[in-house]
Amino acid sequence: MATKVKLTYFKVHGRAFVTRFALRYAKFPYEDERLEFAELKERRSEKGYNEAVPIGYLPILQLNGEVVCESQSLARWAAKKSDLYPANPDEALLVDEAMELAAEIVAKAPQDPDKEVKKAKRAEFAATVCPRYLDHLERRIAKRKGTFLLGSQLTVADVAVYRMVDAFLTGDFDFVDGAAVLKPYPHLLKLHATLKAHPLVIAEEATVPPKPAA
Repeated sequence: MATKVKLTYFKVHGRAFVTRFALRYAKFPYEDERLEFAELKERRSEKGYNEAVPIGYLPILQLNGEVVCESQSLARWAAKKSDLYPANPDEALLVDEAMELAAEIVAKAPQDPDKEVKKAKRAEFAATVCPRYLDHLERRIAKRKGTFLLGSQLTVADVAVYRMVDAFLTGDFDFVDGAAVLKPYPHLLKLHATLKAHPLVIAEEATVPPKPAA
């Protein structure tokens, strides 16, 4: 029986970008469902979650009728369909580390309903939090003397790091000068530029409307 896969997320890149890339890289057939934000609320119960949306958030993956959540888990599963996830456990550890770092730096971007408070918090985030993570990722690539985290071998971690860097450079973090934050990191910028030209990244970018001008 053929495996039936349906990936559900919003009509943006966000947390589904890496999984979408990995499935397409593996040429693995799947249904790519993209919702409006309001549609998620309609699918959840009054509790805010149910069997169809287990923790109330996207992305989710339906695998032969069973619903699976957590974007990092989905990305790793998709990567294992090809050579994007290394078989060597030591290399896999480095891949997992980079994926977690990329996700964590995004999650640490502070939020606040007060614009001025948020602006101040974001300034501190850019000055103190970002270097801690970006320094480490930069060293990882520099040590391997290649374009990617494992040297010349593209892995799912590189796609995750690309997406994190791209979020800074394209203004996903308001009140943060992404170009200034990333200026000290030539290896991260080279990784980003290399993947920006990848046919699968170009194809995915074409599926999402450009952001309206500020």
